[in-house]
Formats: sequence, C-alpha cells, structure tokens
Amino acid sequence: MKKIYYAFLLAVTIFGCKKSNEPLENKVKIPIEIIQKLKAAGFDTSEGLHEHGDGYIVEGDIFLTKSDIDRLSENPKSKISLSLNLKDRLFQSKDPIGHYVSNLLTANNGIRNISIYINPSFQQYIKDGLDLAISRYNALEFGLTFSRSTSSSTADIVISTVFIDPNNKPNNVTAYLMSSGFPTNGNPYNQILVNTYYYNSSSFYADIASTLAHEIGHAIGFRHTDYMDRAFSCGIVADGNNEGGNANHIRGTSPNPVSGSWMLACANGVDRPFTDEDILALNGTYPKLRNVYVKQVGTLISDDSYLIGCCDDRTLLSHNFTLEFYQDQNLTIPYTTTNNFVVKVFEYSGSSQLTRVFLVPNGATSYDLGTFITDVTYSYGTEVQNNTSGYSLAPFGGYYLAP
Repeated sequence: MKKIYYAFLLAVTIFGCKKSNEPLENKVKIPIEIIQKLKAAGFDTSEGLHEHGDGYIVEGDIFLTKSDIDRLSENPKSKISLSLNLKDRLFQSKDPIGHYVSNLLTANNGIRNISIYINPSFQQYIKDGLDLAISRYNALEFGLTFSRSTSSSTADIVISTVFIDPNNKPNNVTAYLMSSGFPTNGNPYNQILVNTYYYNSSSFYADIASTLAHEIGHAIGFRHTDYMDRAFSCGIVADGNNEGGNANHIRGTSPNPVSGSWMLACANGVDRPFTDEDILALNGTYPKLRNVYVKQVGTLISDDSYLIGCCDDRTLLSHNFTLEFYQDQNLTIPYTTTNNFVVKVFEYSGSSQLTRVFLVPNGATSYDLGTFITDVTYSYGTEVQNNTSGYSLAPFGGYYLAP
C-alpha cells in the first residue's frame, strides 16, 4: 500500500519520480544562519526542510517560525544530545525505536485542559475526525484533557486551512497533508495547518482522526517514534532518514520497532487508534495524580551475605518486590486498576539507577516487579563492586506513595 507522509507528500511518493541525492537544504537556498541554528538545536536539515510562510517546515511536519528558531538557540532546555547518554545505552539496543519527546513540553501542573478551535469551513468528516481524536485522548485519563472551542481567539490550538497544490506550488514549498510545531513557553503549539488540496469535499481519508491526533501529539511535544529511521514507516532508504537529535526516549516504551503507533513518521491511509505503547508514552509523560496509594512489599527470598577475610564483606540479598494498590491512606481498601494505570520504577544495573514506566493491566490490585538482587562488595567499609539488579518503586505524579 502506498505510504504517505503525515506532514507532506514528496513528489517521489505521488509520481514515483527518482529522488535526487542532493541535500534539500542546498536546493531551497535556506539562509545559512537558519540551518546552523537548527543543527545546533539537534534537528536534521538534509531532508524535509523548506520555507513556509513566516517560517520553515523542519523534518517534514514540524513548523517553526523564525522567532521559534531564534529561541532554540536562546533556550538551553531545547538543546539536547544527538545520542542517548551513556547510562541509557546500557539499556538500549543499538538502534532504539520507541517513543520520544522533545525537551519542549506543555507545562502540567495537575490537570490542564487544551482547547482546540477548528475553522468552520472544514468538511464535516474532518470535524468528526477531530472529535474522535479528542475522545481518544480523553479516554486515556492522563494529565492533559482536550475540548473543542467556539472561539479562535481563546483557543490553545487553532486548526486552519492552507491550500498547496503539489502540481502548481510556489518555489521552495513542499506540499504536505498537515503541519504542526512544538510547545512554546509551556504552552502547546498554537496552530495546525490542514492542506485542503488533500482534505476536501471529494477526499475522505480513513485516517483523518489519527492524523489530527498525530499533529496534536507534536503540539504537546511528541516526536516521531521512528525519528532515527523513517524507513520503518515510510518504506524508503535515502539520505535524511534520520531526523537528527532533540529527542528523549520515553523509558518503558519498546526499544524495538512497533507498528501502528500514532506518531510514526508516515501513514498508509489506515486509521491508527492508540496502541498500548502509545498509551504508556502519553501517561508516562503527562501523568495525572490519582487517589491511589501504592505500597511496595518486599519478601525476602534468600540472604547469602558473607564475610571475606578480616575486613571485606559482601551483601547478597534477594527479594521479591510486589506493588499493592489501595484507595485509602490507611491501606485498608484495595484499589482495582482501571483506565491505563501507570507506575514509575527505578531500574538498577550495578550502581546505575535509571527510571522507566510500566503500564499496569486493568483489573489488577497488585503488580509483581520480580526479583530484586542487592549485590554489593565492600572493603574496609568502602564499596568496591556493585552488581545490584532489578526494579523498585519510584515517586510519580500518577499516584501517592504509601507510608
């Protein structure tokens, strides 16, 4: 089935033309200072970069105004490494593909509602697609909720029309399906542009809801799940498949390719409701505090600690850690998990402590974290070797820690 870019349709996709190996940034004559600022912020500029309106489309469907690009260099929070740090590499495959977020996220103090206004001129099936996208987000019950707004002046996100005919378009403009951007100053990106050349009265795409959800995903900070290798969803092999850096892996999501995600770089026209991985990514990034108390219960399996000579010793303990869920602080009324309950844990590998999130199945009153092994060797009271491994409960915005 023909692959389409969420944000744009390349000529090679529409017409089957041979793709030039010349970097796109050389063709469109983007100012060198713009390219340098984008590269410094971790964006790839070899493909999917073109001028649009008062800004630029970057990596296919991320719209940044010139002032947005200036802020990338001014705001240190937007500058992140082009690769995973050393500790993360211990737990990642060579080429991880999972869920990723920008360092630019929506501020989330408790529950925040994001209102969306859609231009009344859109066809009804597009409005219905937006309603379905909103209902899918709200059903997850994470830290952000979404609603329709009747006023463009008060809405957080405005969905507007743009018309770009790929057969008759201005220079340096690539036709795309939709475009969005990343959050600014803790607020979601305020605009989604829908190309009515494709979405109009005679074109009814089955994936309208998931495409709108995809662009909303960018607006709240999510990157493409296959940002480092677009060939996974786009089915192409060419320079520029890697979209560059500026992406943080959401630990707990799969490090391997996962089909069907709402944030894959390309679509094939099929509707994509949220997968379990998507749900985990959203709830793990924007948790909602619930009246649930989580207690960790450790059951000793074995104690094989021993002394080594006069002054050395080894602590070697094995515990089974289980999480118990309660409705009350006194831990007398069990809680049964519903609606995508997520817990955060510390993951130990030797002296390294990382965090990740787990999606607990619905209908559970407890969750087994498995065996935790404390394995530390001391010499004269100083740690000389640490082979500790396993998971333990971590504080998280999605619940209360039991006393």
